[in-house]
Amino acid sequence: MASSAMTVAALIFSLFSLSNSINVFPLSSHYRSIGRPSPPFPSSLIKPELLKPIISYSSEKVYYEIKYFTQTLDHFNYVPWGYETFQQRYYGESIPYGSEEIAYKNACTHGYLSSAQALADYAMLIIDLKKNSSAEDSPVVVMGGSYGGMLARWFRLKYPHVCIGALASSTPILNFADITSPYSFNNIVTEDFRGESENCYKVIKNSWRKIHETVQQPGGLEELRKSFRICPNHISKDSLTNWLERAFIYTAMTDYPVPSNFLAPLPAFPIKQMCKAVDDAGDEVFKGIYEAANIFYNYTGDSMCFNLSNNSDAHGLNGWGFQVLISKKGEAADRWHARGTQVSYNGI
Repeated sequence: MASSAMTVAALIFSLFSLSNSINVFPLSSHYRSIGRPSPPFPSSLIKPELLKPIISYSSEKVYYEIKYFTQTLDHFNYVPWGYETFQQRYYGESIPYGSEEIAYKNACTHGYLSSAQALADYAMLIIDLKKNSSAEDSPVVVMGGSYGGMLARWFRLKYPHVCIGALASSTPILNFADITSPYSFNNIVTEDFRGESENCYKVIKNSWRKIHETVQQPGGLEELRKSFRICPNHISKDSLTNWLERAFIYTAMTDYPVPSNFLAPLPAFPIKQMCKAVDDAGDEVFKGIYEAANIFYNYTGDSMCFNLSNNSDAHGLNGWGFQVLISKKGEAADRWHARGTQVSYNGI
């Protein structure tokens, strides 16, 4: 068979979301200085007129081999079978400098957490893989969904000499300040619930005011603790509302027609299930809201109470908050660290 350099079968390279990105590590010290231009990348543009025929119809011999890369589409969740091959640095187990403590220590080490750096990593890796596989003339198509789709589209724009095309799905490519309304994401989440049940939408909307009013009353926090089965170690109005907001937002993000386990174990059509819980509760607002949140946080029924002081970052959202803020507001990494900014995902 002819060498793989002769193939014109597309080398399909997945850029699916955070969890399915490429496992890369800090660049050599030669390229670590922030602001230093990246080294040029060799072109891999295909010149059809120079290629020999790869299929002989008369002899029915095929001079290329199609291979497939199996990747679980787990979106954000860092399950072992979803990240055993590729990750973007700073997410999952791809932590540069050996530990999170060092990687997030200051602007110099944290500054590599950006989409621009991720794209440069992809470009270097793809070129190296093709060179080591004697496939430098093989075309590459990048694919992605959600954040991975944004990377795919940006990759095609920034490195057109490395890939011949990009396929992107569910890609909010224009969702940036001064381009799209800052309320666009929350509006979509709202319409997801409103489209399922007008009453469900109204109850959730009015529940924020009811929670605020309850907090102002003597013993109000204790009433909320009991209503929402909160563990006795901590509760406040903000921690409770943030906890509820995350349940509604994440459920809207994973409102699939089949059971899933991306961010949490969920049934098929989870928004439908949430709204049914709210509607079935009638005038018992807190009961309905609790039952809805319970679908996201405790669908398996294993939790006896909910710990609002649990600051674990199972989905890498602390890094995501930093990356999004830097991308949207153009804020320098050193300013972020100087004032110790913390950004919750539901505020983005």
